[in-house]
Amino acid sequence: MNYFNNLQAEFKKRGILLLVKPSDKNKLSVEYKDQAKFAELKKRSKELFRLFDVDDSKLKNYMVPLEKLLKVLLAFSKNGFYAFTKGSSVLKLNNMYYKTFSLNVDQLFTIDNMIKLYFLFLKAETEKKESDDKRMPIPYYVLGFIGREYKTLEFNQQNEKLKGLFANKKTMNIIYDFY
Repeated sequence: MNYFNNLQAEFKKRGILLLVKPSDKNKLSVEYKDQAKFAELKKRSKELFRLFDVDDSKLKNYMVPLEKLLKVLLAFSKNGFYAFTKGSSVLKLNNMYYKTFSLNVDQLFTIDNMIKLYFLFLKAETEKKESDDKRMPIPYYVLGFIGREYKTLEFNQQNEKLKGLFANKKTMNIIYDFY
């Protein structure tokens, strides 16, 4: 639990609320009803919301459920199919994915890249909801396809390359649209 609480603290420093426990959503909703606190949260994450064209006026857009984050990172690290089929195992204590993946995400990604990959997932989810068929793009698959380019890289190389992907909206959208 301390591991995920540390991640939660790092996310909060960047203006994003990681929901570690089921009760976090209610607790944080009450805490951030205070307009001054919400304004401070918005200030810390303003650039992130701008980069991904996410609505920054709704508190729910600042909340990242831990299980969903881990599924997004699993899709990027392995592939979209893994996220669909093995994603429910990322928080099961005796499961291999929990032990080998979930408890080691900080050794795979920087905090900033975790957040940005999650927001890339949100971007794909939004496009899917707005599409004519409500089926495309498949968010986990988009992340899996992009992640293929990073599989053989070491931590520093991967995170530097991701930093380049998210350097600006134009670069990110070119790569996103390709995949």
